[in-house]
Amino acid sequence: MNMLRSHLNFWLPWAFGTSTGMLLGVAGFLSLVDYGGNYGCFAWMDRLTSMQGYESCGYFGGFSGIFAGALLGVFLLDRIVKRYRETVAGTSLVLAWVLPLAYGVLMGGLDWGIALAFLAFFMLLAGLTSTFLTLVFKS
Repeated sequence: MNMLRSHLNFWLPWAFGTSTGMLLGVAGFLSLVDYGGNYGCFAWMDRLTSMQGYESCGYFGGFSGIFAGALLGVFLLDRIVKRYRETVAGTSLVLAWVLPLAYGVLMGGLDWGIALAFLAFFMLLAGLTSTFLTLVFKS
C-alpha cells in the first residue's frame, strides 16, 4: 500500500501537470500566433528567436503556456480534495486531447495528420516539463 501511495504521489501530479501544460500551451500558442500575425510580436521576442510576427509570438506563447500550465497543474492538484484526485487527473488527460481537436473541428479546415502531430509535440513538451517539476517539487 505504501508503494502504491508513493507512485500515485508522482503520477497524479505528473498527469495533471502534463494535461494543464498541454492545454495552456496550445491556448497560448494559438492566441499569440493570432496576436503576432495581426500586430507583430514584442521586439525583445523577435530578437530572441531571430523571427518576426506570428512565428516568434507562437514560440513564446507555446513555451510559456506549457511551463505555466505544468507548474499550475503540479501545485493545483494538492488543493483538490484527495477523493477526487484520480478522477481529475484522468479526465484532464482526456480533455487535453479532445478540446484542441474540438476547437479545430469547430473552426473548420482541420488537417488531422498535422493536428495530431501538433498535439503529440505539445504533449511531449508538457510531459517533460511536468516530469521535471514533479521530480523537483514532489521528491
